[in-house]
Amino acid sequence: MRNHLAKALLIVLLAMPIVIALGQSVGEPDIRLNVSAKQFEFKPGKIRVQQGDVIEVTLTSTDDIPHGFGIRAFNVNERVNKGEVKVFRFTASKAGTYPIVCTVFCGLGHGSMRGELIVE
Repeated sequence: MRNHLAKALLIVLLAMPIVIALGQSVGEPDIRLNVSAKQFEFKPGKIRVQQGDVIEVTLTSTDDIPHGFGIRAFNVNERVNKGEVKVFRFTASKAGTYPIVCTVFCGLGHGSMRGELIVE
């Protein structure tokens, strides 16, 4: 009996990292967004989603310099160069209004390059 219990415990312990890893992954997107970054704006500038939505962003830079796309509350910090397309996902896990900022210096108007994520 003790042998069966030890085997069952071993199976559970070996499976735990797999379950934990699956729980941390981002699933299939609920919303797909095309976002362009150019001096000194994001288009669209305002994004509205529901809490729990998995967001897939296809980010492009439409001018000759790199840009960033950052949402600190969701640990999003992506960089895209001219001619590059960056696709990434995150989960809008908490309600609120969050700034979207350019995380790569892109010129004198860099500080005003902002957007807004509204999670309802």
